[in-house]
Amino acid sequence: MGYNRRRGRNRGRSGPDRFHQYNSNNRQGGFDRDGDADMAGASRDNPHGVRPTYRGRGGGHQRSWSAGDRSQNSAARRLGLPIRQDASSGSNSSTWFKVTIPFARELGKDYIFQSINNAVEIPFSPYCFLMGNDGKAMFYIQGADQASALQTMNKRITLPNGYKMIITVRQSEAPPFKMDQGVVALIEAAVQRRWNPVALMLNLSNFANDDVLKAEGIFASLTRPNVFHRIVEIIEEKIPQMEILDLSENKLMKLDVLGSARLSSLKRLNLGKNQIRHDSELETLKNLKLVEVNLENNPLCNQFKDPEKYIR
Repeated sequence: MGYNRRRGRNRGRSGPDRFHQYNSNNRQGGFDRDGDADMAGASRDNPHGVRPTYRGRGGGHQRSWSAGDRSQNSAARRLGLPIRQDASSGSNSSTWFKVTIPFARELGKDYIFQSINNAVEIPFSPYCFLMGNDGKAMFYIQGADQASALQTMNKRITLPNGYKMIITVRQSEAPPFKMDQGVVALIEAAVQRRWNPVALMLNLSNFANDDVLKAEGIFASLTRPNVFHRIVEIIEEKIPQMEILDLSENKLMKLDVLGSARLSSLKRLNLGKNQIRHDSELETLKNLKLVEVNLENNPLCNQFKDPEKYIR
Protein backbone atom coordinates (compact mmCIF):
# COMPACT_ATOMS: atom_id res chain seq x y z
CA MET A 1 0.00 0.00 0.00
CA GLY A 2 1.35 3.44 -0.89
CA TYR A 3 2.22 5.95 1.77
CA ASN A 4 -0.08 8.97 2.27
CA ARG A 5 -0.19 11.59 4.97
CA ARG A 6 -3.35 13.41 5.92
CA ARG A 7 -4.13 16.29 3.62
CA GLY A 8 -2.91 19.63 4.89
CA ARG A 9 -0.96 18.18 7.77
CA ASN A 10 2.12 20.35 7.26
CA ARG A 11 0.38 23.53 6.11
CA GLY A 12 0.78 26.49 8.35
CA ARG A 13 2.62 24.50 11.00
CA SER A 14 3.46 26.63 13.99
CA GLY A 15 4.30 26.22 17.63
CA PRO A 16 6.88 23.89 19.24
CA ASP A 17 7.05 21.38 16.37
CA ARG A 18 8.03 24.01 13.83
CA PHE A 19 10.46 25.63 16.23
CA HIS A 20 12.13 22.26 16.88
CA GLN A 21 12.60 21.76 13.14
CA TYR A 22 14.78 24.85 12.81
CA ASN A 23 16.21 25.26 16.30
CA SER A 24 19.90 26.06 15.83
CA ASN A 25 20.65 24.79 19.32
CA ASN A 26 19.78 21.29 18.10
CA ARG A 27 21.51 21.51 14.70
CA GLN A 28 24.86 23.18 14.29
CA GLY A 29 26.55 22.91 10.93
CA GLY A 30 24.54 19.83 10.04
CA PHE A 31 25.42 17.93 13.24
CA ASP A 32 23.46 17.29 16.43
CA ARG A 33 24.78 17.54 19.98
CA ASP A 34 26.18 14.00 19.81
CA GLY A 35 28.34 14.94 16.85
CA ASP A 36 26.24 12.93 14.40
CA ALA A 37 25.37 14.45 11.04
CA ASP A 38 21.65 15.17 10.65
CA MET A 39 20.15 13.34 7.68
CA ALA A 40 17.13 15.59 7.28
CA GLY A 41 18.69 17.61 4.47
CA ALA A 42 19.64 21.25 4.10
CA SER A 43 18.50 23.91 6.53
CA ARG A 44 19.55 27.43 7.31
CA ASP A 45 22.15 25.90 9.63
CA ASN A 46 23.47 23.68 6.84
CA PRO A 47 23.50 26.02 3.81
CA HIS A 48 25.71 23.75 1.71
CA GLY A 49 23.35 20.78 1.83
CA VAL A 50 21.34 19.97 -1.27
CA ARG A 51 17.63 20.57 -0.80
CA PRO A 52 15.65 17.40 -1.58
CA THR A 53 12.58 17.60 -3.77
CA TYR A 54 9.15 16.92 -2.34
CA ARG A 55 5.99 15.54 -3.76
CA GLY A 56 2.72 14.54 -2.20
CA ARG A 57 -1.00 15.00 -2.20
CA GLY A 58 -2.48 18.09 -0.64
CA GLY A 59 -0.31 19.57 2.07
CA GLY A 60 1.46 16.28 2.83
CA HIS A 61 5.07 16.13 1.73
CA GLN A 62 7.21 13.13 0.92
CA ARG A 63 10.97 13.27 0.44
CA SER A 64 12.21 11.69 -2.78
CA TRP A 65 15.45 11.50 -4.74
CA SER A 66 16.35 10.73 -8.34
CA ALA A 67 16.41 6.98 -8.92
CA GLY A 68 18.99 7.33 -11.66
CA ASP A 69 21.76 8.75 -9.48
CA ARG A 70 23.49 5.84 -7.76
CA SER A 71 26.94 7.22 -6.88
CA GLN A 72 28.04 7.27 -3.25
CA ASN A 73 28.95 10.97 -3.27
CA SER A 74 25.66 11.96 -4.87
CA ALA A 75 23.75 10.00 -2.25
CA ALA A 76 25.58 11.89 0.49
CA ARG A 77 25.02 15.25 -1.19
CA ARG A 78 21.32 14.53 -1.63
CA LEU A 79 21.13 14.14 2.14
CA GLY A 80 23.01 17.36 2.86
CA LEU A 81 25.96 15.40 4.30
CA PRO A 82 29.63 16.32 4.46
CA ILE A 83 31.50 13.80 2.32
CA ARG A 84 34.31 11.95 4.08
CA GLN A 85 36.38 10.41 1.32
CA ASP A 86 38.42 7.26 1.73
CA ALA A 87 42.08 8.16 1.50
CA SER A 88 42.88 5.56 -1.12
CA SER A 89 39.81 5.19 -3.31
CA GLY A 90 38.15 8.60 -3.01
CA SER A 91 34.72 7.08 -2.30
CA ASN A 92 32.68 7.37 0.89
CA SER A 93 31.47 3.77 0.83
CA SER A 94 33.20 3.24 4.19
CA THR A 95 31.25 6.04 5.93
CA TRP A 96 29.20 4.81 8.89
CA PHE A 97 25.64 5.78 9.82
CA LYS A 98 23.69 5.19 13.02
CA VAL A 99 20.06 4.15 12.61
CA THR A 100 17.54 4.72 15.41
CA ILE A 101 13.98 3.35 15.56
CA PRO A 102 11.79 4.41 18.52
CA PHE A 103 8.96 2.34 20.07
CA ALA A 104 10.74 -0.82 18.94
CA ARG A 105 10.78 -3.02 22.04
CA GLU A 106 7.66 -5.00 21.10
CA LEU A 107 8.77 -5.31 17.48
CA GLY A 108 12.06 -7.07 18.12
CA LYS A 109 15.24 -7.30 16.09
CA ASP A 110 14.08 -9.93 13.58
CA TYR A 111 10.85 -8.10 12.69
CA ILE A 112 12.66 -4.78 12.24
CA PHE A 113 15.36 -6.22 9.99
CA GLN A 114 12.93 -8.29 7.93
CA SER A 115 10.61 -5.32 7.40
CA ILE A 116 13.43 -3.06 6.26
CA ASN A 117 14.98 -5.74 4.08
CA ASN A 118 11.66 -6.32 2.32
CA ALA A 119 11.19 -2.58 1.76
CA VAL A 120 14.57 -1.45 0.38
CA GLU A 121 15.87 -2.36 -3.07
CA ILE A 122 19.59 -2.64 -2.22
CA PRO A 123 21.48 -5.05 0.07
CA PHE A 124 20.90 -4.21 3.73
CA SER A 125 23.74 -5.08 6.17
CA PRO A 126 23.15 -3.92 9.76
CA TYR A 127 25.81 -4.08 12.48
CA CYS A 128 25.77 -4.01 16.29
CA PHE A 129 22.04 -4.08 17.05
CA LEU A 130 21.13 -2.72 20.48
CA MET A 131 17.77 -2.28 22.20
CA GLY A 132 17.92 0.63 24.65
CA ASN A 133 16.16 0.90 27.99
CA ASP A 134 13.97 3.59 26.45
CA GLY A 135 12.64 1.13 23.85
CA LYS A 136 14.68 2.55 20.99
CA ALA A 137 16.39 0.13 18.63
CA MET A 138 19.79 1.20 17.32
CA PHE A 139 22.16 -0.29 14.78
CA TYR A 140 24.77 0.80 12.25
CA ILE A 141 25.05 0.62 8.47
CA GLN A 142 27.92 1.43 6.13
CA GLY A 143 27.74 3.48 2.94
CA ALA A 144 25.66 6.46 1.80
CA ASP A 145 23.56 4.31 -0.54
CA GLN A 146 22.25 2.21 2.34
CA ALA A 147 21.71 5.36 4.40
CA SER A 148 19.72 7.00 1.61
CA ALA A 149 17.62 3.87 1.08
CA LEU A 150 16.72 3.61 4.78
CA GLN A 151 15.99 7.31 5.13
CA THR A 152 13.45 7.15 2.32
CA MET A 153 11.66 4.37 4.25
CA ASN A 154 10.98 6.70 7.20
CA LYS A 155 7.24 6.44 8.03
CA ARG A 156 6.58 4.24 5.00
CA ILE A 157 6.60 0.82 6.69
CA THR A 158 3.28 -0.03 8.36
CA LEU A 159 3.55 -1.75 11.75
CA PRO A 160 1.11 -4.34 13.15
CA ASN A 161 -0.54 -1.63 15.30
CA GLY A 162 -1.25 0.50 12.24
CA TYR A 163 1.42 3.12 12.92
CA LYS A 164 4.38 3.83 10.64
CA MET A 165 7.94 2.87 11.50
CA ILE A 166 10.04 5.95 12.31
CA ILE A 167 13.60 5.58 10.97
CA THR A 168 16.25 8.18 11.85
CA VAL A 169 19.61 7.93 10.04
CA ARG A 170 22.64 9.98 11.02
CA GLN A 171 26.30 9.92 10.04
CA SER A 172 28.40 8.44 12.80
CA GLU A 173 31.71 6.95 13.83
CA ALA A 174 32.32 3.21 13.42
CA PRO A 175 30.10 1.11 15.70
CA PRO A 176 31.33 0.23 19.20
CA PHE A 177 32.82 -3.21 19.60
CA LYS A 178 32.71 -5.45 22.68
CA MET A 179 34.86 -8.57 22.73
CA ASP A 180 32.71 -10.93 24.74
CA GLN A 181 33.12 -14.72 24.67
CA GLY A 182 30.55 -15.18 21.92
CA VAL A 183 32.27 -12.68 19.62
CA VAL A 184 35.70 -14.17 20.32
CA ALA A 185 34.38 -17.64 19.42
CA LEU A 186 33.00 -16.35 16.11
CA ILE A 187 36.26 -14.59 15.28
CA GLU A 188 38.25 -17.74 16.06
CA ALA A 189 35.93 -19.77 13.83
CA ALA A 190 36.43 -17.23 11.01
CA VAL A 191 40.21 -17.55 11.36
CA GLN A 192 39.99 -21.33 11.20
CA ARG A 193 37.83 -21.15 8.05
CA ARG A 194 40.47 -19.01 6.37
CA TRP A 195 43.37 -21.30 7.26
CA ASN A 196 44.89 -23.46 4.52
CA PRO A 197 46.86 -26.27 6.23
CA VAL A 198 48.30 -27.54 2.94
CA ALA A 199 49.82 -24.20 1.91
CA LEU A 200 50.44 -23.19 5.57
CA MET A 201 48.69 -19.95 4.65
CA LEU A 202 46.21 -17.81 6.57
CA ASN A 203 44.10 -15.51 4.40
CA LEU A 204 42.78 -12.59 6.47
CA SER A 205 42.23 -10.33 3.47
CA ASN A 206 39.33 -7.89 3.96
CA PHE A 207 38.53 -9.55 7.29
CA ALA A 208 35.99 -6.90 8.35
CA ASN A 209 33.71 -8.07 5.53
CA ASP A 210 33.83 -11.75 6.40
CA ASP A 211 30.45 -13.11 5.28
CA VAL A 212 29.70 -15.05 8.47
CA LEU A 213 30.70 -12.22 10.80
CA LYS A 214 28.65 -9.74 8.77
CA ALA A 215 25.63 -12.03 8.97
CA GLU A 216 26.00 -11.90 12.76
CA GLY A 217 26.25 -8.10 12.70
CA ILE A 218 29.88 -8.10 13.85
CA PHE A 219 32.32 -5.50 12.50
CA ALA A 220 35.63 -7.18 13.35
CA SER A 221 38.01 -4.76 11.65
CA LEU A 222 41.74 -5.31 12.11
CA THR A 223 42.06 -1.56 12.58
CA ARG A 224 40.64 -2.20 16.06
CA PRO A 225 43.64 -3.07 18.26
CA ASN A 226 41.66 -5.51 20.43
CA VAL A 227 40.55 -7.46 17.35
CA PHE A 228 44.04 -7.55 15.83
CA HIS A 229 45.60 -8.59 19.16
CA ARG A 230 43.09 -11.39 19.65
CA ILE A 231 43.65 -12.75 16.13
CA VAL A 232 47.42 -12.76 16.66
CA GLU A 233 46.88 -14.68 19.91
CA ILE A 234 44.73 -17.21 18.03
CA ILE A 235 47.52 -17.66 15.47
CA GLU A 236 50.12 -18.12 18.21
CA GLU A 237 47.97 -20.68 20.04
CA LYS A 238 46.29 -22.61 17.19
CA ILE A 239 48.45 -22.32 14.04
CA PRO A 240 52.05 -21.49 15.04
CA GLN A 241 53.26 -23.33 11.89
CA MET A 242 51.82 -20.58 9.63
CA GLU A 243 54.34 -19.49 6.97
CA ILE A 244 52.22 -17.15 4.82
CA LEU A 245 49.92 -14.41 6.15
CA ASP A 246 47.68 -12.30 3.90
CA LEU A 247 46.57 -9.05 5.58
CA SER A 248 45.67 -7.18 2.40
CA GLU A 249 42.67 -4.84 2.13
CA ASN A 250 42.27 -4.23 5.87
CA LYS A 251 42.89 -0.45 5.95
CA LEU A 252 45.84 -0.99 8.29
CA MET A 253 47.95 2.03 9.19
CA LYS A 254 49.86 0.60 12.18
CA LEU A 255 51.79 -2.67 12.40
CA ASP A 256 52.94 -2.63 16.03
CA VAL A 257 50.68 -5.62 16.87
CA LEU A 258 52.68 -7.76 14.45
CA GLY A 259 55.99 -6.48 15.76
CA SER A 260 55.35 -7.93 19.22
CA ALA A 261 53.89 -11.22 17.93
CA ARG A 262 55.54 -14.63 18.36
CA LEU A 263 55.35 -15.77 14.71
CA SER A 264 58.58 -17.68 14.34
CA SER A 265 57.44 -19.64 11.26
CA LEU A 266 56.15 -16.64 9.28
CA LYS A 267 58.11 -16.08 6.05
CA ARG A 268 55.83 -14.19 3.69
CA LEU A 269 53.57 -11.26 4.59
CA ASN A 270 51.10 -9.57 2.24
CA LEU A 271 50.22 -6.03 3.36
CA GLY A 272 48.93 -4.86 -0.02
CA LYS A 273 46.05 -2.40 -0.36
CA ASN A 274 46.28 -0.99 3.15
CA GLN A 275 46.93 2.54 4.44
CA ILE A 276 50.57 2.29 5.51
CA ARG A 277 52.12 5.71 5.00
CA HIS A 278 55.47 5.73 6.82
CA ASP A 279 58.47 3.43 6.47
CA SER A 280 58.89 3.61 10.24
CA GLU A 281 56.02 1.12 10.47
CA LEU A 282 58.24 -1.44 8.75
CA GLU A 283 60.76 -1.13 11.57
CA THR A 284 58.24 -2.82 13.85
CA LEU A 285 58.58 -5.98 11.72
CA LYS A 286 62.33 -6.35 12.16
CA ASN A 287 61.94 -9.11 14.77
CA LEU A 288 60.10 -11.32 12.27
CA LYS A 289 62.14 -13.64 10.02
CA LEU A 290 60.49 -12.52 6.80
CA VAL A 291 61.81 -13.29 3.33
CA GLU A 292 59.05 -11.44 1.45
CA VAL A 293 56.82 -8.44 2.24
CA ASN A 294 54.27 -7.07 -0.24
CA LEU A 295 53.35 -3.40 0.27
CA GLU A 296 51.70 -2.84 -3.10
CA ASN A 297 49.02 -0.11 -3.25
CA ASN A 298 49.89 1.52 0.07
CA PRO A 299 50.45 5.29 0.29
CA LEU A 300 54.02 4.47 1.30
CA CYS A 301 54.67 3.19 -2.21
CA ASN A 302 54.36 6.69 -3.63
CA GLN A 303 57.83 7.34 -2.26
CA PHE A 304 59.33 4.74 -4.62
CA LYS A 305 59.50 4.54 -8.40
CA ASP A 306 60.72 0.94 -8.54
CA PRO A 307 58.14 -1.68 -7.41
CA GLU A 308 61.03 -3.95 -6.32
CA LYS A 309 61.58 -1.49 -3.48
CA TYR A 310 58.29 -2.38 -1.84
CA ILE A 311 57.75 -5.97 -3.08
CA ARG A 312 60.67 -7.97 -1.79
